[in-house]
Amino acid sequence: MKNKRTIIALVGVLVLSVIGTTVTYAMLDTPKDKKTSYQLAYEKNAEKDTSVEVFSVRDDAEKERILNMKDGTSVELTYDKTNNFSLNNKTDVYLDSDNNQYLYKNGSKLLGVIGAKEQYGESGFTEKTALSEDELIEIGLKYAEDMFGSDFDNFEFCDFTYTEDTDLYSVDFCERHGENGFIIGRSGGTTLRADGTVRSCLKSERYDRDNFDEKLLDGITEEKLEAYADKLAKAAYGDIYIDSTVEHVEIISINGTYCLEIGTIVEYKSDIPVDRNPDTIETYYYEL
Repeated sequence: MKNKRTIIALVGVLVLSVIGTTVTYAMLDTPKDKKTSYQLAYEKNAEKDTSVEVFSVRDDAEKERILNMKDGTSVELTYDKTNNFSLNNKTDVYLDSDNNQYLYKNGSKLLGVIGAKEQYGESGFTEKTALSEDELIEIGLKYAEDMFGSDFDNFEFCDFTYTEDTDLYSVDFCERHGENGFIIGRSGGTTLRADGTVRSCLKSERYDRDNFDEKLLDGITEEKLEAYADKLAKAAYGDIYIDSTVEHVEIISINGTYCLEIGTIVEYKSDIPVDRNPDTIETYYYEL
């Protein structure tokens, strides 16, 4: 199982979702009677979401907030707008005095901060001022811990990456569950410039972590989910199916139902001569 690659992708998905870009997950195209009840609920909810206005202003939103950081500092915030990412996922956007965006899911749960673009043009740092990987990781984790406080207690360092297009480093963190930590709970990351300037710090809230019962994961093993994904892939691809590999497993919920989102690489035969068999990433769901 290759959790690393998908954790990196999740951080990117999180950033896109909270700033108003719609991200669509691939759904298994199987006959209706073969779909799980979760999958059907997901699709029904997605159909409703097409009519949701992307941005709005909530009259009942808390107009002013004070974010108290773990390091003893505080930030005064003013309500700006609400991002209606879906019917059940509304993100309130608050601004500080420098126009940095602080994000709260459904008006309460802090998701993190995205730095104002005007503050992050040419940074002016040189190779001499660039920090080491260990230093950037320390800054990224410390920033997240200060921002999220006790809500960050169960997170751990997951990966460190560099994106050339944005010239940013990402310190990724996540919660792990199950045997050997193969199931991802919440995840997120801090993005920084080479000099340690924080560009953003965000975490996901794709399920109700506070009320989640760990007993729901009893009996869930990597082998069991590999077999489950393999069965669905064979049913979908039929004669052209070759093999499948579970890439990541993450806990999510919709309409109060918890389930495991299983990112799976499916290898299949091609009619066109190629050096290697093509593959694609499918997303399957296992209801808990």
